[in-house]
Amino acid sequence: LAEVHFKGFGRLKWSVHQRFFGQMMLAAKVDTVVRVVEEALAEGKCCVIGLQSTGETMLEEYTEDTNDLHSTAQGILLRFLDTHKEVIVGADALRARVCALDLPGNPLDALIDRLGGADKVAEMTGRQARSEQVDGQWEKVARKKTAGAAFSVNVEERERFQKGEKLVAIISDAASTGTSLHADERCENQRRRVHIVLQLPWSADKTVQQMGRSHRSNQSSSPEYVLLHTPICAERRYASIVSHRMASLGALTHGDSGSV
Repeated sequence: LAEVHFKGFGRLKWSVHQRFFGQMMLAAKVDTVVRVVEEALAEGKCCVIGLQSTGETMLEEYTEDTNDLHSTAQGILLRFLDTHKEVIVGADALRARVCALDLPGNPLDALIDRLGGADKVAEMTGRQARSEQVDGQWEKVARKKTAGAAFSVNVEERERFQKGEKLVAIISDAASTGTSLHADERCENQRRRVHIVLQLPWSADKTVQQMGRSHRSNQSSSPEYVLLHTPICAERRYASIVSHRMASLGALTHGDSGSV
């Protein structure tokens, strides 16, 4: 990436490398997710989309004065260069080159926009703000609960999804703990859930935990699961490892390696 003069750069470089290309792969899946969701809704189902990274930090630090949707991938590179500019040779020139790159916008905000906006999508994440299109221009807006609502914004979003007022829910690892989004026989939304794992967690156990948000007791129907990954070898290999781990968990808990 650049010539540097400090110990441990290799480890830091690969960390940035991993997060940057992780965002690029995430952005590459947006079109497919939209298609899967639209097909599921047309079949009378509803959708739960799980991811890990929301990109809020980059929205706070690296939102340029522009009408375009901010790029989390670009923010990762800029943050690296700005943090270590004293030891990176040619940091200013590299920064200018990064700013000139045409990189995809934040995948989460792009996905919400493509699926009808915040009025149609229930977002349950840990971020406090998001980007929305207002009169054709992208603007940073705060996530706020409805005036008079007694619960937090995430709890309110969950309630609206379970009532069927919103048919798409997006959950992150930071905010999904303890959240139930299954087709509970006591809730109004009895549509079958299609749970799309957009971004795999770093462990199979966390993947199973995320899937458990839409698969619980007292449900009228079990969910369908879609593990979405790109054809890039590194991600395919990781998805394979997670799948095998999930199969072994199924064998331990149900005595059947094909149960998961």
